[in-house]
Amino acid sequence: MTKIDRYIIKKFLGTFLFIVMIFLVVSVVIDVAEKIDDFIEKKPPLNELIFEYYVDFMLFYGNLLSPICVFLAVIFFTSRLTQNTEIVAILSGGVSFWRLLAPYIGTGLFLAAVSFYMNAYLVPIATEERINFEYEYLKTKRVMDDINIHRKVGRDAEGAETYVYIYSFNQLINEGYIFSMERVKDGDILTKINCDRINWVHDGSRWLMHDCHTRYLTPTSEAIVFNKEIDTTFLLTPDDIYVKEMRAESLPLDKLYEYISLETDRGSDIVDELILEKYERWAYPFAAVVLTMIGFSVSTKKRRGGTALQLGIGLVLSFLYVTLVVAGQAMVGDEFPAWLAVWYPNILFFGLGVFLLRIAPK
Repeated sequence: MTKIDRYIIKKFLGTFLFIVMIFLVVSVVIDVAEKIDDFIEKKPPLNELIFEYYVDFMLFYGNLLSPICVFLAVIFFTSRLTQNTEIVAILSGGVSFWRLLAPYIGTGLFLAAVSFYMNAYLVPIATEERINFEYEYLKTKRVMDDINIHRKVGRDAEGAETYVYIYSFNQLINEGYIFSMERVKDGDILTKINCDRINWVHDGSRWLMHDCHTRYLTPTSEAIVFNKEIDTTFLLTPDDIYVKEMRAESLPLDKLYEYISLETDRGSDIVDELILEKYERWAYPFAAVVLTMIGFSVSTKKRRGGTALQLGIGLVLSFLYVTLVVAGQAMVGDEFPAWLAVWYPNILFFGLGVFLLRIAPK
């Protein structure tokens, strides 16, 4: 690492942190302005508000905005170097254009690795804590209004699959109404339990069914047994029935993979959302490297408009990138897979970055 490399890395990281802090300060001020009435009315503990809620808030939005902040940081400090003729001096001193690019790519890779680790493990925990704080102190809890809930909850060693049906579920007291559970093999029902009410028992992570009629079916006979209560377990919890806000974003990467496998087996309708989140965990950090390439290529040429013009170009490209990301998420479907929806902005911008580097003055 040469003195020039250390100089560029220092400028890169310093400008990046400065821009991130500006965005976070603005975001916190806007959030406080929106929630000030709730803070006054609900009176959440001040230490939890500052050191838990807003620390988690800044972790989430800081990581979310990091690719754009990397892009703006590269454009800002590189354009300053260009306007001060420092880039020309470095190239004239025998340093090649591609060698000058090396500390930019190295720093971009470092920031991408940090962003990936945060996105995979730290930010999900912070997101869950932030959402829990909002529901405890700021938001009004409401009764779930979904009805006709169907889930596949297991498959035993004999190949029989278990399905449950709940007509409605009240998440405030963790109680379901008009419940049935079927054990099915090769299209035939082996056992079916019907009950009026089912409750989640917190201490044992189990369900308690009330006023149950159990039917045992064979090809030649049928038996019905009545039970006042049945204490049972199956692969379903209240959180799986009532999916909380930002459930996918609040799962660490290893838990997210496990949850995707579980919900796929259940045939859940939130699988697409979970898969989209999985690809986003990998794609967004890589955007830091792609945007570093583009920021460097558009900032090494001296322009009459100076730094202001190059920052303007950067803001337009940032807006275009965000637009592509949002459009990709909206197009997810059978003909447009989730991985392509998430990665295609990076693919397009990578191609743009390679083109701009090739035509950049050297």
